[in-house]
Amino acid sequence: MIKHTYYYSLIAKTLKFLIPEQKSILYFGVYDPTTIPSLNPLYAFCLCDEQNCSHAAGNDHIKYYHSKFQDYVPEKKFDYIILDIALGRTEDICKLLKNVFHGCERHTRVIIHQENHLWEPLLKLAGAIGLKKKEKTKNWLSVSDITTFLQSSGFEPTRTFNKNVFPLKLGFVGPVINWLCCVFPFFDFFKLDQFIIARPIMKSYL
Repeated sequence: MIKHTYYYSLIAKTLKFLIPEQKSILYFGVYDPTTIPSLNPLYAFCLCDEQNCSHAAGNDHIKYYHSKFQDYVPEKKFDYIILDIALGRTEDICKLLKNVFHGCERHTRVIIHQENHLWEPLLKLAGAIGLKKKEKTKNWLSVSDITTFLQSSGFEPTRTFNKNVFPLKLGFVGPVINWLCCVFPFFDFFKLDQFIIARPIMKSYL
C-alpha cells in the first residue's frame, strides 16, 4: 500500500461513505492508526498481518491483533467486514472467505478494497525507489477473479466501483487530478483502488 497520509485519507473517506457510524466492524488489512477510528465504530476488531500492529494502541472498542488473515475465524457477528488489500496478501483466498462467512449475518456487508492489477508494474517500481512500502502482495486479482472467489464462497457481489488515479498529494496536484477523473471518468478502468461490496447468501452454508 502507498505509505503517504494523503492516500490513507482517500481510502478512509471512501469507507466513511460506505459505513454508517456506530456499526460493528471486522477489519483485515495493513495497520493504519487513523482509518478505523475515523469510522467511529460501535466496536471494531482489527486483524493485521504485520508484527507492528500487535503493539498498536487500541481502546475499549477498537482492538488490534496480529495473525495471518486466513487463520482467523470470527467468534461473533459483525455489521461490516473490511478486507483491505487482504485478498492480495493472504496465502489462501478460499479459506479466508470461508472464515469471513462465519462472521456474517444476513445484513452484513463485506467491503473489499484491492489495488488494480494493472498497477502492478508501477507499484513494484514505487516500492523499489521508496515511494511505497514493500508489500507482501501474493495475488494480483482482477475484479472478475474476486467475483469468482466470492461466488464460490457463498457471497453475492452487489456493487463494484473504482477510485483514485493519483495516490500522491503533491500540493494541489493529486486532489485536482482525482477530482477531474471523477467528473470525467474516461480512465475509470485504470484507477488504482477497486472496491467490491458483497452480501452473504445465507442458504449457501445452511
